[in-house]
Amino acid sequence: LLEKMENHGVRPTRHTYSLTIQSAADHGQMDTATGLYRRYARLTSDAGSGFEMNVYVLTILMSGWLRVGNTDRARQVYEDMLRHGIKPSAVTYGAIIKRYAVENTEESLESARIFLGDALGKGSDRGWLTDMDTSPSAALQVVIGPLLYNAADKQDQETVEALLDQVEAEGGDRSIGLLTLALHAHRRSGDVLSARKVWDEIYARALRISDVRDFTTRDSSAK
Repeated sequence: LLEKMENHGVRPTRHTYSLTIQSAADHGQMDTATGLYRRYARLTSDAGSGFEMNVYVLTILMSGWLRVGNTDRARQVYEDMLRHGIKPSAVTYGAIIKRYAVENTEESLESARIFLGDALGKGSDRGWLTDMDTSPSAALQVVIGPLLYNAADKQDQETVEALLDQVEAEGGDRSIGLLTLALHAHRRSGDVLSARKVWDEIYARALRISDVRDFTTRDSSAK
């Protein structure tokens, strides 16, 4: 379809290229994705093209390499991002941490924790917390979520609670998504009291978000 557009003289936009690169990357066709990225990169060298290198395209390509397990190529893309002066987004950091968490070894999880510490460090650029119209809570969920899911799956309640505390310490919110992972950890551990406590918090938050009264309370005026 992209080639048909070009053959018919229809000028693709940077969004067209981003979607096409993502399509190839989602299907593991990284040679195709890389070829499309190179075409995109050539267009960015033309000042009048309206194309510019951005975090979306580079994160799509980096995530594709991570999914197929080629961390060397993913690192190259990440370094290209920094070399172009492009600030990584929460999605960028989340993709890297997720890859470490999926490997699920002590070494990879330690690498993920170190990477997270670097991203949140006082000397780091923490603009990713509010970039791309993303709230700090949503950004933190994307970045910390993979480690939280890993801990929940291992029934590691202590780590789950520590990560939730870290979200709050960084100005984030105990969202329903994060609390659900905590519920998963307590459930798998057979800790009914902790699970019930988290459920009560989820339920109360859901009522506030939906702006309705407790639907378990019967309305005596209803006919």
